[in-house]
This record gives sequence, C-alpha cells and structure tokens, in this order.
Amino acid sequence: LILLCPSTSFTLAGMITYPWFPKTADRLLWLGGSFVVPLALDRIGRTFAAAGADLPLPASVGVGTLLLYFVHPLFIAVFARFPVFRSEPFLLTTTALVFCCLAGLALTGRRRPT
Repeated sequence: LILLCPSTSFTLAGMITYPWFPKTADRLLWLGGSFVVPLALDRIGRTFAAAGADLPLPASVGVGTLLLYFVHPLFIAVFARFPVFRSEPFLLTTTALVFCCLAGLALTGRRRPT
C-alpha cells in the first residue's frame, strides 16, 4: 500500500478526480492506488464484520446517499450560488446531510413489515 501512495507534493494536473500527470510512473501510481485503496477498505470492513464489530447502516443514510449519487451535480450547482457554500468541503458535507435528512423524513412514514 505504501508503494502506491501519492507523494506529499500536491500537483493539480487536470481534474482532481483523474489528474493527467506528466510522467507515466505517476499515472501508474495513481491508477494502482485507485484499485488498492478500495480493496483495502473492503478488507477492513470484512474483518470488522467477521469480528462482529459492524453495525447496520441506517436506512436514511443508505437511501440518502443513493439519491445524492444520482442528483448531486444539480444540488451542488444550486448550493454553489450561495456565498456561504463557497468552501468545497462545507458544500459537499451540507449536500450529503440534506439528502440523508430528506431520506430520513421520507422513510419515517414507512412501516416495517412484522
């Protein structure tokens, strides 16, 4: 995992989600890290589940993040118009919280089958 970690020298080479690094080695490290990190997080989750240390995901978080995945560009474009949301982490966190709260409100009216 250490071999695939990026250096601490940040370079904005193109887009933040897929930077176009000038050197092939840097691009291969980025690509390798994008495969290794999710696999490592999956292994950590499976280890916690095997140990019985996992908790069920609240339904509002699951549905809220699913809705956010589908329409987040629209809401980010709307929220970005307000000066208070100029900070990117604040904007993303607020958008995620809004969707989880909306999903929680929508799910509170539903009854679970017994």
